[in-house]
Amino acid sequence: MTYDETCYINLKDGTIEDSAEGYLHCDKLIAPTILELNNKGYKTTASCSGHSTKLHASNPIEIQIDNNDGMSVEEQIEKALLYCYQQGMIVMVNRVDKNTIYLDALSTGTYIYVSFQKIYDFPNLPKEFMKSDDSQNRTSIGKWIERRRSDNTYKTNKEFYQEIVLANQELLEWAKSLDYNIEKNI
Repeated sequence: MTYDETCYINLKDGTIEDSAEGYLHCDKLIAPTILELNNKGYKTTASCSGHSTKLHASNPIEIQIDNNDGMSVEEQIEKALLYCYQQGMIVMVNRVDKNTIYLDALSTGTYIYVSFQKIYDFPNLPKEFMKSDDSQNRTSIGKWIERRRSDNTYKTNKEFYQEIVLANQELLEWAKSLDYNIEKNI
């Protein structure tokens, strides 16, 4: 199992499957947490386990190659990458054709969250998770994981993935520690 696969949860029998009929759609990494919460009476509406994937490939950054400035294509690619880095973007070269450099932007972080059908007054939250209640009387809890470190270097994909997995494990342990909800919601 990888952390960016999705699955479906049958809330009646507690099974987790790959097909949709009669199931709640969910990322596989967070599925045990969602099942635990729903089984304890904390009804969820949406969730995300966090992702470290590229932004949609349909939106690549296109940089026109200037064949008249005396720079080689490699030098223009290096200049483009440096500019993007200075703007706080993480990019990688997708492809280069005769006149254009195509860069894929990577996300600067990810958000792990669970949204609920109602407002719940939880006694505590997992480490670094925040709670918010919206105007439609629903609670959400979430945690932002930044790809950039405080010294402006970037975590490797492995480090970033491990942080996502750890946060999901902490979220599951938190869900397991909750008492069963007997309509304590507002």
